[in-house]
Amino acid sequence: MTSNHPSVAERLKDIMSELPVPLTIITAEFDGVKRAVTISSFTCHSMRPPLITFNIDCGSQFCEVIKNTSHFAVHFPNENHIHICKHLAQKGLTSEEQFSIIQYEKNEFQTPIITDIPSILFCQKEEIIKVGDHIILVGRVIEAKKTDEKTGLLYHQRSFITI
Repeated sequence: MTSNHPSVAERLKDIMSELPVPLTIITAEFDGVKRAVTISSFTCHSMRPPLITFNIDCGSQFCEVIKNTSHFAVHFPNENHIHICKHLAQKGLTSEEQFSIIQYEKNEFQTPIITDIPSILFCQKEEIIKVGDHIILVGRVIEAKKTDEKTGLLYHQRSFITI
């Protein structure tokens, strides 16, 4: 029997689209494969020790890289980076396609660092917790970079909003 009513998951997705959430870009590399992803689930979890968390879909290409690497970077984009956020939100891009529009350098852990983003957290992976079809990744902040340039990009009702 087929129903024309939205599923609970579809209704949840619709409700969550009404909640403004901050956007971050996570980058990582493992075994020569670099990946990046735009996420809306970033949270500062603890200050002592400095821990952050975010969620990743287990079926994503990024998931395999982040599960196997030891370090990653969290980038805090602003209105100048909306095109990058949209680009990285696309499914099915190769590593080369993802980074084709991004200027980046690699740090000592081979993590790709987007060069023109004003605030970046450099993190070491602490723990991965599988929950449903996602993982929750816990990372320890080992270094933080912040310029005077304004950051803050939200996603709300399927649109980008600057603050």
